Amino acid sequence: MTTIHDSVQNTDMRVTACDLPCQPHGFALVAEKPHKFAQHLLSQQIWCWGQDIESIHGNLLVRYGFQRVPPPADTKVPSCYHMESDGATIILRGFGVFYENDRLGGLYLARYGFAPQLAEGGRVNRPIFTTEDLPPLHKSQIGEEDRCRLLLTSLIDWICRYEVWVVDEFGIEYRCESLRPWSNPKRVVIPATEIVATWQWLSRAVRKDDGRTQIGLL
Repeated sequence: MTTIHDSVQNTDMRVTACDLPCQPHGFALVAEKPHKFAQHLLSQQIWCWGQDIESIHGNLLVRYGFQRVPPPADTKVPSCYHMESDGATIILRGFGVFYENDRLGGLYLARYGFAPQLAEGGRVNRPIFTTEDLPPLHKSQIGEEDRCRLLLTSLIDWICRYEVWVVDEFGIEYRCESLRPWSNPKRVVIPATEIVATWQWLSRAVRKDDGRTQIGLL
């Protein structure tokens, strides 16, 4: 069986084997197409949040501190989940995640493509029900890379804390069960036991992605 060490050999990507968690799926994708792997990771995470809303333990997002904002009566979109935490705002949607803080502004990460975009203007003080509710966005320009990197790693670190809380409160078995319907032989699946480690790897990779690497996450 291919090991994670085999996957990173003979590549010029500046992520070492010790930076990577052991993964039973998608080894080559991590080394050869980390951008694509990050997309799979985010899509799976959004699936997990959807499962957490309907958990047998109740709505875990609400238990964690999110506010559920119902959509307008004349629309058929799902509720918006909004949270304020330590000066940061997190808004979860099925199509992506919006994150902002008082110091650095906002960042939007769409579910597919893993292409971080910076928000223009002031803080978002309204629910985001559709992509039309997002503020004006743009890809980071020259001189904005550090801001984008800090916002993205702050979001990733928050996701890590959330997943640690889920396992601490409800056990790794719960996360395993919530991933069971997601598992598919054609899909890259990050096992429940490696979700936090994989997000931590991604955070380190983003911090290293200063334009001299070939990771290409920004």
